[in-house]
Amino acid sequence: MDDNLVFVRTTKGRAAAEGDLRTELTPLLRSLLALIDGKSALGELQRKVSDQIPVDRLWALIDALLTHKYIEIARRAAPKDSNLDITPLSSVEPGPRPTRAQMADAINLTLPGMRELRSAGCYVNIANCPTQRIPPRSGDKYEVMIIDSDQSSMLLFARTLMLAGFNVRSAANRDEIIREFKKGPVPDVVLQDIGLPDLNGFDLLARIHEHPQLAAVPIIVFSSKLQREVVAAALARGASAYMIKPCMPEALRASVHAVLGVK
Repeated sequence: MDDNLVFVRTTKGRAAAEGDLRTELTPLLRSLLALIDGKSALGELQRKVSDQIPVDRLWALIDALLTHKYIEIARRAAPKDSNLDITPLSSVEPGPRPTRAQMADAINLTLPGMRELRSAGCYVNIANCPTQRIPPRSGDKYEVMIIDSDQSSMLLFARTLMLAGFNVRSAANRDEIIREFKKGPVPDVVLQDIGLPDLNGFDLLARIHEHPQLAAVPIIVFSSKLQREVVAAALARGASAYMIKPCMPEALRASVHAVLGVK
């Protein structure tokens, strides 16, 4: 589960939890609000109520509390660092540029790729997909890192993948990206938006793909842009798949499964 996102009560939420505010909250929502302590990540909160609330119902309740501003999202401090060398990722210099041959190959891939993107909203480069299932790097669940500055789409991705049984982490800007990779463990899949607020998405994609400890990690790029040259630029820099925002949950699950060799 996402271990760096936590829910905290707003002023309105604290007043409701302490009985100082008259609300129309149901008993179940009021009980859930009482459990939100500002320290529990999504997975920890789920474990607290697993015998009472199924995960899909829990998400609906959390959405209701968020919508009515009883709670908000915060980030907690990262745990101890991993031994991943983040120097290449933290560079402010332009990332590696694809060769002429890599760009030519990528442009050829966009011929079928653009058709699939227009019809299904996603394109997976079959050449980058394993023929056998890749086991999780740590534990018994796959770890997915979502890099997206749009909180609403990030939460949608996280919800979709968590319901599908994945552990999820997230980062919204350069500092958070560095922190998450430094913290570890190395993710099994990276989902990355090309449009990031404080760094070039193509440079980041290239740096992750060429990092000696991350080169084998499949990267699924997503963007609102459906231009052939943009898709080709992502594939040439190592993207295993390209998705159009907003992404359909079925397409997201299918793309992640494909790059992991999960049938």
